[in-house]
Amino acid sequence: MEEKSREITADIKIGTKDMFYFFMRHNYACFSGLFGLFISLGALILLIIRFGSYDLPAKGLLLLVALLFTVIQPLQLLLKAANQIKRTPMFQEPIQYTFGEEGLGISQHDQAGVIPWEQVMKVIDTNQYLIIYITKMRAYIFPKKQMDHPEMIKEMILKYCH
Repeated sequence: MEEKSREITADIKIGTKDMFYFFMRHNYACFSGLFGLFISLGALILLIIRFGSYDLPAKGLLLLVALLFTVIQPLQLLLKAANQIKRTPMFQEPIQYTFGEEGLGISQHDQAGVIPWEQVMKVIDTNQYLIIYITKMRAYIFPKKQMDHPEMIKEMILKYCH
């Protein structure tokens, strides 16, 4: 018996929160992001332990390094996410994605295209998101709360991506 080809569609509208999550995950899930956190936490620990040993400029520098990857960079990523959502016309309305045997179909208004499964580099599945990387820097973000069948979509991706 031959399995009938099926497609699953999802209308996705990416917001600032979704883009911010992607930027944070993308930046802090790699060695350089973790190293930056390590440096910031090390500076904070050093500042706390040796507080009385440093003069004001040294304390200020340690505080700046401590805040760099724990507060400053996340705020920059939040602003970047908000700007990207606001300034990119495609994020103003939902995009319809079709998950099928041929690949990932993408359509919005009168534009449509398909990304073959062979072009998918990596798929990340988190509690809240499914992230499909096409290149190291380009990915499609799928908030699971906007998907009717996230588990079926995940199964389909695993089936067709090799």
